[in-house]
Amino acid sequence: MRAAPGAVRPDRRARDSVLRALDFAEEGLGRPIGVADLARTACYSAFYFSRLFALATGHAPYDYLMRRRVAAAAEAVVGGEGSLTEIALEHGFEAPESFARAFRRCFGLLPSEARRAGSFPRRIARTRIGEAYVEALLEGAAAPPSAEEGPELLLAGGWDEGRLGGAAPRGGASLALVERDEGLAPRRSLVGSAMPAGSAPPPFPRAAAALAAGRRARFALPLGPGSLGAVIEFAYRAWLPQAFPGREPGFDLVELGERGAEALVLPLGPG
Repeated sequence: MRAAPGAVRPDRRARDSVLRALDFAEEGLGRPIGVADLARTACYSAFYFSRLFALATGHAPYDYLMRRRVAAAAEAVVGGEGSLTEIALEHGFEAPESFARAFRRCFGLLPSEARRAGSFPRRIARTRIGEAYVEALLEGAAAPPSAEEGPELLLAGGWDEGRLGGAAPRGGASLALVERDEGLAPRRSLVGSAMPAGSAPPPFPRAAAALAAGRRARFALPLGPGSLGAVIEFAYRAWLPQAFPGREPGFDLVELGERGAEALVLPLGPG
């Protein structure tokens, strides 16, 4: 994978140290481990480790531990029969109150509300971070997005079931509206051209979707189309839950150029 212009690529030891800390965190989700324990596992000072970990994951070490514990506990909340107090203690929280605060911070609802609904927003839940994601972020694949006010648009094209439709036609750009499953894989994508609001809908069998005006976050792909997967995970599971707690977009937009994906855009609601 090619490093982004200006990016500083940490050495293999740094990557392996972060992965070792992630493994240790996963094994200790139910125990009272902290940042100092992770830093010792990585063989770095707490100060340096915290900076490296944030660069490699998009999370401060404590934030990652908290979000992983909440995500693991959420599965027990909606799929188990234990009391919420038992679940909180089993997943490293000292009291039900601290668990409820952390749960609401992550998902925008209380554990009791998630249990009644039988679900929680899994697309923004912090899943275990893997090696490919760490390598991509260390090489500069993801950075905070630029903010923009997007106009109302009509996207006209065709549905591409189960995958993203690749590059745009030569000589032009296109846009993909992507609905994702709980694992962030494309469930289906509407790939086509964006037209001004009020344009005539395309003739059958082409499809169309209206995009409301509002705030959007645009994530560039500095490492090229191959970094899209890492940027999607960063956007949904690291940046978005911290910047907009509880927000879970129903879809995202992928800007396509002649070589493939060029940017990921998350809708954030009215301006």
